[in-house]
Amino acid sequence: MSVRIGSNIASIGAQRKLAENSNALSTVFERLSSGQRINRASDDAAGLAIADSLNAGARIFSQGIRNLNDGISLLNIADSAIESLSTIVVRLEELAAQAANGVYSNQQRKALDSEAQALSKEFFRISKETKFNGQLLFSGETGSVALQAGVGDDAILAAGVGGAIGTGTFSLGVSVATGNGPVAITSGDFNGDGIIDLASADFGGQSVTIKLGTGGGSFGASISIAGGASLSMLEKADFNGDGILDLVTTNMTGTSEVGVLIGVGDGTFRDRVTFAVSSGPRSVAIGDFNGDGHIDLITAHQPGASNMNILLGRGDGTFEAATSFAAGAAAFSVIARDFNGDGLLDIATADLADSTVSVMLGAGNGSFGARTAYAVGDSPWTITAGDFNGDGIVDLATANSNTTTASILIGTGGGAFAASFEETVGTNPRQIVAGDFNGDGFDDLATSDIGSGELSVLISTGSGTFEPRLGMAAMGNATAITTNDINGDGVLDILIGGGSNIRGFLGTTAQGVSPLLPFSLRTLADSRQALPLFAAKRSRLAVQRGQIGAFQSRINVAANVLQTANENFRAAESRIRDTDVASDTSHLTRLRILQQAAAAVLAQANVQPQLALSLLPTDQAA
Repeated sequence: MSVRIGSNIASIGAQRKLAENSNALSTVFERLSSGQRINRASDDAAGLAIADSLNAGARIFSQGIRNLNDGISLLNIADSAIESLSTIVVRLEELAAQAANGVYSNQQRKALDSEAQALSKEFFRISKETKFNGQLLFSGETGSVALQAGVGDDAILAAGVGGAIGTGTFSLGVSVATGNGPVAITSGDFNGDGIIDLASADFGGQSVTIKLGTGGGSFGASISIAGGASLSMLEKADFNGDGILDLVTTNMTGTSEVGVLIGVGDGTFRDRVTFAVSSGPRSVAIGDFNGDGHIDLITAHQPGASNMNILLGRGDGTFEAATSFAAGAAAFSVIARDFNGDGLLDIATADLADSTVSVMLGAGNGSFGARTAYAVGDSPWTITAGDFNGDGIVDLATANSNTTTASILIGTGGGAFAASFEETVGTNPRQIVAGDFNGDGFDDLATSDIGSGELSVLISTGSGTFEPRLGMAAMGNATAITTNDINGDGVLDILIGGGSNIRGFLGTTAQGVSPLLPFSLRTLADSRQALPLFAAKRSRLAVQRGQIGAFQSRINVAANVLQTANENFRAAESRIRDTDVASDTSHLTRLRILQQAAAAVLAQANVQPQLALSLLPTDQAA
């Protein structure tokens, strides 16, 4: 072996090995201190890409779990609210069952009705105020709840809070044959089976037609009852206090009478009993106007004579002789409500000849105060009442027959009303009804427009005004109109009559909770009518709560799957990214020994060139 001093190859080789060992040892130190096998892309480029993908998947699964837990929180709130609503409905059933007991008087039932109406308001408040993160759950705005449990559309869990609330729109449903020329329609449970039935006053057929409901918005064969000539109006009430709905008709020409048909309870009625009134009875209002607990009648008359008739009920289905009092000219329509909040029934009429609305406040003894007239649109044919702005004060609306308008009078309290304003409907509207068609707590309006053969719907904005009308083709000679829930979904439907049939326009629904339909516990019949309404509502709430519970169960299963997937992704990432401490510790020991050995060898290699000095001659002294 040659000896060199220009290049120390051994030292260079030792340095290289020492550097390799030091770098490897540094990598081991980094792995052991970080716990990860891959600390930079150069450590394992392919492994890093796979590990990052697995890490992203695990993080998405973790967020999906949080999303599902948020969904469970939302559904827990919804379930708790439904439970509270169900409790209210059960209490209402108790009150209705108590009021349906024959041992109470109508005066005593007023206290039961007061509690029931207060509970109805609380039912509405809870259904409208239940929120999650500011999102209303039962108002129809939420719709389907979509929970993102991963990546892509397949990872979405979509379900709703169930239930049904009206949207304010309608679809044409059933068409029911009646007698010729139905001019008035009313509805109720006439045979006690808990299903809504229909009754129509048929002008051309001089009959009253009964259509018994069979469920789901369908009806059976017609039952025809003689109704007398020139029928103009039909209303329902329990006139003899037996808890069964009866009917009353007005006959506007010829004999000028009202006819009472006492219900038997199976959907049939006894022969009509007539009571004489003044000429041309056009409309009838029902209520206890003298506070004796018996149902009375007030008739409005169409000729020029400005008179009204009141017939005080005896409680057995018969009435005292009619007495007259002054009203507006040609009062085509009359309604009874408490306009001034004193607990006594007042009346309002639509005066065709005067183009006015007359308001007369009740004294509670069968008499009324002076008439207050309010100007409205031309030739008001019918009048209805509701709360259009949610202030708790009764408002009025008329269908103005010679126009394309309905006049609105907003109540200001104390039985007074602001000046009327007009909303556009169809041509020549005849009858008008009020009802909350979209479940927002504000009464909406619907008119039958004989001129255009349409049904017009006006949805309240909540401030006393209305959205532009929704017009739907109905039928020629569309005159009669009423509202009720004929298909049992808890949402108001509209029934409109003309020709020789009644068409049902079914309210379309969204997921949510609809308010309780209007009810009363003030009479035995009203209480018995309310019982199936509450039972149906309780059943719908139970179904809705079941839907919420089913969605909760699905979410729990999905969350468990995500947790398992998250765990597996983390484990897979760990196997790629994390260091093997046992292996790296053993490697550390080996590398430290090699590093020490390389350092020692390097030290020796650096000394090796000094051997060349021993070969050089030395200068000896002479």
